[in-house]
Amino acid sequence: MSLFFLRSSKRLIKLLTSMTFSLLLCHLLSIPPLFAIVTTCFALENTSFDAVRNGAVRLGSALVGAGFALVFYFILGAHPLMYASVVIVIILIMNVFVYKRFTMIASITAFAIMPSMFDHHLEFYSERVMSSMIGIMVSTVVNMYVLPNNFMPELRNKYERLIEQASIISPLNSSTKKLIQKRLNEFERMAAKQKKQWRLRPGNADETRQLRYFEHQKRFLAELFQQQFSFSEQTTTPYIVQFIMRLPAHYRKLGRAERRKLLHWLDTIAPKIPADFKVNYEYVMQLLFVLDRPSYLHTFQHDNQQKKHVKA
Repeated sequence: MSLFFLRSSKRLIKLLTSMTFSLLLCHLLSIPPLFAIVTTCFALENTSFDAVRNGAVRLGSALVGAGFALVFYFILGAHPLMYASVVIVIILIMNVFVYKRFTMIASITAFAIMPSMFDHHLEFYSERVMSSMIGIMVSTVVNMYVLPNNFMPELRNKYERLIEQASIISPLNSSTKKLIQKRLNEFERMAAKQKKQWRLRPGNADETRQLRYFEHQKRFLAELFQQQFSFSEQTTTPYIVQFIMRLPAHYRKLGRAERRKLLHWLDTIAPKIPADFKVNYEYVMQLLFVLDRPSYLHTFQHDNQQKKHVKA
């Protein structure tokens, strides 16, 4: 929840910053600021890369919407049919050029310009187009340099959720399988956003290594989940196997010495595990290997402290 409020507050700050600079520029250039304010509300993006890539397309969308508004005004005049005609043409153009996401920008620009075109000259049309372009360009720059998004905290949280889910070993029903797959997909989407964010502004070495670590662990956990999906209810499961299957849920609460003793005990009882339950035993051992690895963030911080101590 705190990450949600943090992301919302950062987005609000970006929006207010974009509006402020758009107003200032429009005031300096003596341009009506309304269209700049409207376009800034729809031009914010999650990543800097999307802001630059989509900013150029949005500029074209604004020009398309304003251009068709001007053309249809001179053809049809001040007629209600003009509004419907402009929207239909804009939707067709955007679908042909595969820019469906920016149909809204073009339509809003056209609708905002059309009522103000009556009894005005072409220079007023140019001012309104320039106002829309200022809003788009300012929001693009703000997206890049003002509080750029960092998805690493959310990635850590999603990784911890995957670890907690993997620790609970039981035959999975359809709803639990969907939940696990949803969490895996959310992790992949968040990792893709972070990589995209770094395409224009590369992250520091610490976070880059953390992301690679999380992705490696996520792939390993996905393989373990696939094995867990194959488990089925067995009413005749030996008690020792039932006990072993419950260990991961409590493993992270143990100290280092207790973990070593437990792993040594599991090695000694390996020959006693029935052949039909070897898969369960191997699954638990692989999962304990993942859980036994210390937090990557803490490990890296410890390494940095040691390096600083050696330099000192």
